Amino acid sequence: MSTYRIARGDTLSELAARFGTTVSKLAKSNGIKNPDLIITGHTLEVPGGAPSKAPAKKPASSFQRARPPQPSAPTPSAPTRTGRTGALPKTGNAFLDKYGPGAVRSMQTTGVPASVTLAQAILESGWGRSGLTRKAFNFFGIKGTGPAGSLTVRTREVVNGRSIYINAAFKAYHNAAESFIDHGKMLRRLSRYAPCFRYRNDPAQFCRELQKAGYATDPNYASMLTNIIKQYGLARYDR
Repeated sequence: MSTYRIARGDTLSELAARFGTTVSKLAKSNGIKNPDLIITGHTLEVPGGAPSKAPAKKPASSFQRARPPQPSAPTPSAPTRTGRTGALPKTGNAFLDKYGPGAVRSMQTTGVPASVTLAQAILESGWGRSGLTRKAFNFFGIKGTGPAGSLTVRTREVVNGRSIYINAAFKAYHNAAESFIDHGKMLRRLSRYAPCFRYRNDPAQFCRELQKAGYATDPNYASMLTNIIKQYGLARYDR
């Protein structure tokens, strides 16, 4: 098994031909539901042997040639959909190395600091081990119907001060990047979270504003997020 970072203009069919495999194998190995939708900057797992010779017009995309890190763009005054994550440095932490690019892409799209997105994902999904995350790529417990439908889960709710169990539909996604961006769009869309975005360059205060706005009832929620950000150096993703 090898890996390849998706470059601008790549298609799954072209990559399958280049690496001597098939579109279906690439899609299955990477959990891709829609072969026509791949995201620049994401890393593909490539089953099989060595790649075939890359086309002459794209020598820089050859699997055996390293892509140099791209400089991070400055934080824009308003969210933009055109940025690229570049090559993020490896941390040795499997969760961060796998999902860091998706958090950066969400930041470029919605304005939510990548460090905050990652800290919330770590805390709320148990480092990606929750059943909802493993089955539906839902890292934040968002209810409703998502791009991949919904997943019904038995969950505990407090109604009129009484704890009860209900079956609730939670959003399902095709991949983690969809979950991260949908989470960011939700924060951007709901007016009660508007004060958070005054502090896009101050993740600790962003977390405190989230708690003030009622994102979570745990009085220690903001401090738990900031401790995760500090412990794992997540501020690097905001740069």
